[in-house]
Amino acid sequence: MNELDCLGGLHPVTGDAFVGVAPEELWKILRSYERSLPGKFIDFVATWGCCSSDEEVVFRLAGQSAVHLHAESVGIPNRRHNSAGFSHFYGLNLAEETLNLSWALKTYNTRMPEGSVPVAADGSGGQICYIADSPVGPGFFWWDHDNEWDEDDYRVDTGEDMPEVSKFQNVYFIAPHFEGFLAAAEIVTGLQSESSG
Repeated sequence: MNELDCLGGLHPVTGDAFVGVAPEELWKILRSYERSLPGKFIDFVATWGCCSSDEEVVFRLAGQSAVHLHAESVGIPNRRHNSAGFSHFYGLNLAEETLNLSWALKTYNTRMPEGSVPVAADGSGGQICYIADSPVGPGFFWWDHDNEWDEDDYRVDTGEDMPEVSKFQNVYFIAPHFEGFLAAAEIVTGLQSESSG
């Protein structure tokens, strides 16, 4: 079985042909943000570039809870989810700016935990990202746009500065490596995915 079979096949998001990402160009952008990506993922985008699955796909989360759970005394709810949606992997040098990894890095640089690299969009504002240094180790995660943190709100709600670990309140672990990430993909056969569930 091909490791991409779990995605139900791939198609380019723009045009009729896949446009791979030049690894040296990707590394240049990553270095400018002091970020990294695993070699297997870089090989993937070097071949396929900005692409999407032929089927509707979700990624099973390793657990329903976010990487960081607030203590009950803080008064901030801890949301639970089963899976993350998927729209497309980012590419580079595409006419539509929002399909580019460079756009995603710039847009989410200060909104995600330190060191995050958004590698794919979930179709509703959330992001699939790679984080090299998280409280649970390196890996691929889903960043929930609907539960995005705000340092000022945290200070108002709690009377304290927001600890860095609290910035993982909306980050859910998928897998430690790209192969595991692909293995977490499920083709949706029902009417609605559980990405908000």
